[in-house]
Amino acid sequence: MLVEIVGPTSSKYFQVVSYDLARGLEFLMILGTESYTNFPMVPKGMSYNPYNNLLLIWGNFLLQSFNSENFIYLADFPKELSIKYLVNSFRGDMAIVTENEEIWYLLEGSYQVYQLFPSKAWEVYISLQVLQQSSRYAPNETMVTLFYEDNKLYQLVYLIDNQQGRLIKRLMPVEQLLMYQQISKEYVLERQGSHLTLSFSNFCPFTVMRLQELPNPQIYTRQERYRAQPPRVLEPWGFHSENSLAVYQGLVYYLLSLHSKYDKPYADPVHDPTWRWWKNKKQDQDYYFYLANNWRSTGSVHVDMTSYEKIYDLKAENELPERIFLDKGTSYSFSVFLTTRKPEVQHGPSFQVLSPVDLAVVLADPDCIEAMVKEKVLVNRNSVLFWVTLSDKRSCFDQGISGHHLMKTSMLVKVLGSSGHCFQNTNRGPRMQSNLMVPVLIGCPPGKRLAFDITYTLQYNRVQNKHYFDCVKVDPEMPCFLFRDIFYPFFLIQDLVTGDSGSFQGSYVLKVVGGGPTLDTIKEYSEEEIYRFNSPLDKTGSLIWTTENTTTTEDLAFNIMSHNSLGIEWLCLENSPCHDTIPHNIFAPEFFFKVLVSNRGVDESTYCDYQLTFLLHIHGLPLSARRAFLILLVSASLFVGLVILYIVCCLLSPYMVKVCNILRWKINSIIGLESNYTYSTPSDSRAFSHSGTVSWRSSRLNSRVVYKGAEENKAET
Repeated sequence: MLVEIVGPTSSKYFQVVSYDLARGLEFLMILGTESYTNFPMVPKGMSYNPYNNLLLIWGNFLLQSFNSENFIYLADFPKELSIKYLVNSFRGDMAIVTENEEIWYLLEGSYQVYQLFPSKAWEVYISLQVLQQSSRYAPNETMVTLFYEDNKLYQLVYLIDNQQGRLIKRLMPVEQLLMYQQISKEYVLERQGSHLTLSFSNFCPFTVMRLQELPNPQIYTRQERYRAQPPRVLEPWGFHSENSLAVYQGLVYYLLSLHSKYDKPYADPVHDPTWRWWKNKKQDQDYYFYLANNWRSTGSVHVDMTSYEKIYDLKAENELPERIFLDKGTSYSFSVFLTTRKPEVQHGPSFQVLSPVDLAVVLADPDCIEAMVKEKVLVNRNSVLFWVTLSDKRSCFDQGISGHHLMKTSMLVKVLGSSGHCFQNTNRGPRMQSNLMVPVLIGCPPGKRLAFDITYTLQYNRVQNKHYFDCVKVDPEMPCFLFRDIFYPFFLIQDLVTGDSGSFQGSYVLKVVGGGPTLDTIKEYSEEEIYRFNSPLDKTGSLIWTTENTTTTEDLAFNIMSHNSLGIEWLCLENSPCHDTIPHNIFAPEFFFKVLVSNRGVDESTYCDYQLTFLLHIHGLPLSARRAFLILLVSASLFVGLVILYIVCCLLSPYMVKVCNILRWKINSIIGLESNYTYSTPSDSRAFSHSGTVSWRSSRLNSRVVYKGAEENKAET
């Protein structure tokens, strides 16, 4: 600990002291002091890296600690300078800016501090840039700030060139400066014959360092990727127009819309957000391809369906991922191949090859993660192969929502004795080797969710119950289940990053947290109601469902379910909300249950706190005894009334027929009598007499027919 001491003459000086925390007590026990310098130590700030627990106290000195108790004084940093601020990359290195704008560099895990600016290496680098007439360097410049971006150190510099000022961002060439410092300090002039030969000492213990057997990165980096290529332009010149760019913009927007809406409770048969986009158009893909090849596509633009899809099989690029997410008990494995400079052979009873290189894996939290390193010496190749496995120890995290409240830690892979000495030339310039720091996040990885496996649930329920009856109005997005059948629910764990989709094998608690007879009348239940409707301890007759499983939570309040459960039996007891549901038509009543499924506190197979809320449509609910008796009574009354009405109609039908015939005869008689009273002029008397005679005969004939019919009916009765 750094202690400030006031001397007899009111002068202040500082000492580094060792101490014991005396845990549980309110005092500090100093075990001893050590005087290192009488130069005043002026602390100005602290910096903390949550990934490797590195605490830095800085001022005109630099102290570092990995446990916040024991500090190491970095003597390479000059005590005459004062630190202005630190810039941390959180990937194993940091930059230091002093009050007089000097730039220093520190690799975490090492004790050597390198001066980057001003330095002889910087002067040489600037001279080379001036020779190349680079516009990013000028004699008159001022650094505004220093920062890391994409694991690279950048400067924000204000340049004044030809009396014009501009603000630019430029890369800080850390690797080039360190390489020049190493070469300029460590060289030897050897005489070979009559001339001197310049030779450089290479302190890097290996010549080749290569990462191998890296797994696919997406499962650990948790980055979702899509392929979205521009549409094909069917024009002779092949350039994109405003029309084609607008089409491409709309396609990308729709792809993002599918991505954001894919998080739904019912799992699709195909685990891919783009499946619904092309599922009804795949059969016409060859037709659209034919139109495109014959330059007949609409708008002179052809959209290839295979150009818009989610990428699940991204391959590793022989480098460690940007970060690693570890779930409970998961691991990350890779190998490091090193070609050494000088193999050492140990002779004796047992011939053994000793490698001059050693690989170290430094863990920020060894109580939470562990690393296994296996070594194999390849004698014929003068190389060493190390297998590294990083695993979670299942001890430092409880449960959390996917991608939230993750524990931060890190893994540092380094070759001993190589910090700041080993570089690799790439097409992007030199790159530092031998110090590989990877942040590790322990907890529930992002992109994992619980979904209702409606496809397998329907299949399994049909097999177990020997039948399946859907609702009268079929909804493909929400199939129905019959009330009297045992309900067997199944769930999926969907990985939105890798595309994996497997059955959820853990334990969970199922609760009905809401419901209603229609979608518009669904209401949320209170905590008290949720307990009464779901708990096996309820004594109020309010249970909605029950199960034969005997496993319950610690407080015995709710049943614990799993994929091997015996199923759910619907009860809808007297005081439950689904009891005595009034039917809205001639079909049996139905009910929508809002179901909550959670594995929190009951599942030890994962760090993920899965919570899923979905609607379950149940039909065929029974009526209460009172309402059923009332409906039976009303129905019976109507039936008996109809039967009595039928009998009465059958008994009275002959009399009704007789009355109808008599009534018809009287009507015909009245019509016949009225036809006899017709008037005509004297000139038409003969016609009148003839008409009257015909009418009288017709009326008499009709009367005889009616009278004869009446007598026949009377004889029948």
